[in-house]
Amino acid sequence: MTNHGTNFKAYVDKCIDPQWLSEHVGHPVRPHYLRLKPGTSIAVGYVRNTPAADGAAHGVAEFGWARLLWPDARSKAAKAADKARERGESLRGAWLDGEILFQTGTMLTDPKLIEVLEEAGLSVRSAGELGGVEVLRYNPLRRVVVRKGKQVVRISAAQQLDEDSYRAVGRAVEVAPMIDFQPGGYISTVAYVGAGDLAHGAAAAQGPLHEEAGRMLARLHASAQLAVDTACTDGRVQLEAHAGILDSLDADLAARVRRVAQTLPAVGGERVVLHGDASADQFLYSPTGEVWMTDFDRLCAGPAAMDLGSYLAECGGAAGRALLTGYGELRELPSPHRLAAAKAHSLAARLMGPLRTAQPDWRERVSQGLEQLEQTIAESLRLTPERAQEGE
Repeated sequence: MTNHGTNFKAYVDKCIDPQWLSEHVGHPVRPHYLRLKPGTSIAVGYVRNTPAADGAAHGVAEFGWARLLWPDARSKAAKAADKARERGESLRGAWLDGEILFQTGTMLTDPKLIEVLEEAGLSVRSAGELGGVEVLRYNPLRRVVVRKGKQVVRISAAQQLDEDSYRAVGRAVEVAPMIDFQPGGYISTVAYVGAGDLAHGAAAAQGPLHEEAGRMLARLHASAQLAVDTACTDGRVQLEAHAGILDSLDADLAARVRRVAQTLPAVGGERVVLHGDASADQFLYSPTGEVWMTDFDRLCAGPAAMDLGSYLAECGGAAGRALLTGYGELRELPSPHRLAAAKAHSLAARLMGPLRTAQPDWRERVSQGLEQLEQTIAESLRLTPERAQEGE
């Protein structure tokens, strides 16, 4: 492993450590998101570590970003500092090991989002007026989702689903009412709906709600009004990308990932419009039983089993059976083999979640995820028509 590789591994561990990160940020924080480019950069999203930090609503001022830039990427630091300075804000910086530049600032100075945040009314200059804005999600250098009263505003560095496509999705399934899609495609506003999602709280055990989620996926898959060209992500491609990151962090784990990738089965099936990231937390509900589908950043085309397997990867048992029951009322269910294969592809895509969310025990969790993936692949192979007939 090169010196850069050794440093990268060490600094990933440091960025996950709240104490180290707090010392370099300048106040108590805890990391909640990592974005890694081995030997080039580490981006960290963090939130202030306050007594109300867990489970409570967070305001704009509580979020921030940090990044470590290796020599080949250091030119980005000056641009970020200039953007912040133009708006009356300064960034904090330090040298690590004489060659790695550490840079940090508030969420409103995020280098990739600062201009689009300003367009959305979330600027450094207006920071004192944003006390009522709740941050629902912050993915550093990529996107911010906030709640402003009865509205949800999505701000992103990449173009979002366009207005016409959102309307088309809304003709197939229930979505939050659209309020505004700004030109350019980087800012969208919809109504705040629901009391929560189907992954948390009492709703997680409500079979009828999961049945409705299944019916909604069936209607989306049957929609002929949407023209989607983007193919869904192949789990084998995802595993190879994961292994490329792990090469710098844990060579043994990287080798295991590559071995598993070679055994991942294809899914197959009719090509339909997919949500692309279907899971219980992508469905919102009301106390009166209404359900809305949300978050269409990964809308794509592929076998219907991919959405169902994605949902089942994080929501099994009675809730998973309810999902399939609802789906089966409107469309023919994919075969058990295809469902298991699709679940495996979803597990592959989510394998690095523990590292991405800065979990201290990420190595153990990724290893456990690999074991679950291997078991699911074995189940899929056992359920292939040929194997099933042999077992009869």
